[in-house]
Amino acid sequence: MKHMMFVMTDPEPDTVPDESDVELRVGELDASGRRIIGEALKPPASARIVRVRHGERSAADRPGSDSTAWICGFDILE
Repeated sequence: MKHMMFVMTDPEPDTVPDESDVELRVGELDASGRRIIGEALKPPASARIVRVRHGERSAADRPGSDSTAWICGFDILE
């Protein structure tokens, strides 16, 4: 069974993230074969909403959200 894991960011974290910790975790998942793919996503300022209604596509600049946290990446795990 495959699982999708979203990576969230917090603009006001309690601690400063250690990039080596992230690289270590990703390396462990890659080495074990459990991580199929993972990617970083662009920041919210570049986001667009795409909708298809009755066969017609529309797109709008960035979603309206007051949230300060956002999804900054994803991993597909098995």
